[in-house]
Amino acid sequence: MNFRAPTTLAVGIIMLNAISSVAEETISTYHTAPLTIDGNLDKPAWKAAVRIPMVYEMFTKREEPNATATGYYMVAWDEHYLYIAYDWTSATKPKSAVWQDERGPRSNPRPVVRLNDEKTQFDCFEFFISLHDDAFHFWELQHNDRNALGDYFCIKPRDKDDPLRSYLDSPRSPVVWLWPCYIQDDGEYTVKTAVHEKTSGETGKEIYSGYSAELRLPLKSIGAGYSLRRENGYQLAGAKLRAFGAESRNTKPSYFHSIKGLHDGWFHDALPRGQLFVFEQSESAGK
Repeated sequence: MNFRAPTTLAVGIIMLNAISSVAEETISTYHTAPLTIDGNLDKPAWKAAVRIPMVYEMFTKREEPNATATGYYMVAWDEHYLYIAYDWTSATKPKSAVWQDERGPRSNPRPVVRLNDEKTQFDCFEFFISLHDDAFHFWELQHNDRNALGDYFCIKPRDKDDPLRSYLDSPRSPVVWLWPCYIQDDGEYTVKTAVHEKTSGETGKEIYSGYSAELRLPLKSIGAGYSLRRENGYQLAGAKLRAFGAESRNTKPSYFHSIKGLHDGWFHDALPRGQLFVFEQSESAGK
């Protein structure tokens, strides 16, 4: 919900300072086999996951879901990755954009989501995550139908006297964006995203109906921490993830999101009200 410029320097971050839960807990599904990232959500892995609807509208006093909103997101994990999937339904192709520059390591560069220009708000999915239920240190992600990714680490000042406020882009900014920080690859475990275009109708007469997408993020690079490290990867069972998703649309209404009762303000202030995922290990498997 604000203007950003891309940069290309990688910095590692570990997230600490957990805060208490204020939302109902949701299970994040564990999978014994890595997921194949192609954007298609028909896999058994996602059929077993909990769908979080993004149906609440910004800039209105309406408490109930908007009947026209159909988007949702899901979360899953294994010993090396956090997986995020979302569904975007639309009768017309999104009006999206990318920056000219790329982000990420030289071995795995990626196009960057552009949220807006002087006149236009572009379509994209926005996601906010903290692996340690921490409202002061978290990742802001943006993704769109062009398979562009924006990933920015955010630090939120704790109060009006916090020295961090001197680093805000402006007095109205909700967080300090560490522009150089992107989600790094962890050796052979790499960031990967994909988009799958959806259609309906008979063969040869297909009608565009939106798209679905998958994001794969290395656990180490989003702050899993040494205490969760095991010989074969990371063991998240019992750990928690605070998150929420939102659709930023070029049409009206402009924003649909997953937090009931959130009507205005910055998304960055709303993370404590987001969904609280508990990582549970089971024998569920998916590819």
